[in-house]
Amino acid sequence: MTPSAVGNIIFWVFLYFIIGCFALTYLIALYLYLRWFFRRSSKMPKCGNCGLKYKPTGNMAPRVLNCGHSCCGGCIKKLVGQMTWAGIIYCPFCTRSSLLNNKKWKSLVPINYSTICDILKK
Repeated sequence: MTPSAVGNIIFWVFLYFIIGCFALTYLIALYLYLRWFFRRSSKMPKCGNCGLKYKPTGNMAPRVLNCGHSCCGGCIKKLVGQMTWAGIIYCPFCTRSSLLNNKKWKSLVPINYSTICDILKK
């Protein structure tokens, strides 16, 4: 082998090594980012009834029943749809009753601001 052929082989081996190191570094960084992202998103508060993540406003805002348990507005709306003739809904977790008016349930089931603070911190 001539010295120039050996130099070419060393050059190409070195080049593949450098490219491999950059690719490995990129894959490690991507793995660490995805692990951080999914751990962060899995810690977001969720509705215990439907399992969807709470949002600060709208239908997914956490609301507190009389017993202290929280559900999203969508689940409370479904409970209101299943309400008894006397205007009573039952907590899906402990089955304690809450007295509601069918039309004014949003004013009778307050928003859980403590959980909203947890959402906004994350």
